[in-house]
Amino acid sequence: MLGNIIATTLVSGDRAFKLSIDTEISKYPIIDFFDDKKFF
Repeated sequence: MLGNIIATTLVSGDRAFKLSIDTEISKYPIIDFFDDKKFF
């Protein structure tokens, strides 16, 4: 699934990833994916 999302992001260019680190929530980075509909 993540591979398809990355490929779509690179091809279309209207999507974005946000990486967050909050050690109180998770010991792993939190990855949020935003498509063009969530920006506006």
